[in-house]
Amino acid sequence: MLSEWSATRTKYAVELGEAGQSLAEAIEVVDTATGQGPAYYMINCAHPDHFESILAGDGPWLGRLRGIRANASRRSHAELNDAPDLDAGDPDELGAQYPRAGSA
Repeated sequence: MLSEWSATRTKYAVELGEAGQSLAEAIEVVDTATGQGPAYYMINCAHPDHFESILAGDGPWLGRLRGIRANASRRSHAELNDAPDLDAGDPDELGAQYPRAGSA
């Protein structure tokens, strides 16, 4: 079970990733700090175009990723946060991309 500290650390690592740290580095930081506390990691609220290329790499950190909850919108997080409207994206296209993202 994750402690409150490690859950906070996980959120912190993701925020660092948004600031330029790679996903691999963020996972390694959290795993080192918590003795591999999180059971696994997920990619959440991002369009496959934003993460597919990193899933094509290799490294032990990829084995720590166990789920994807993608967003149909191609807008960045900053664009979504500042948008006056809700961007639904293309749900049909997203559905077609899920199998590719999960097998990369």
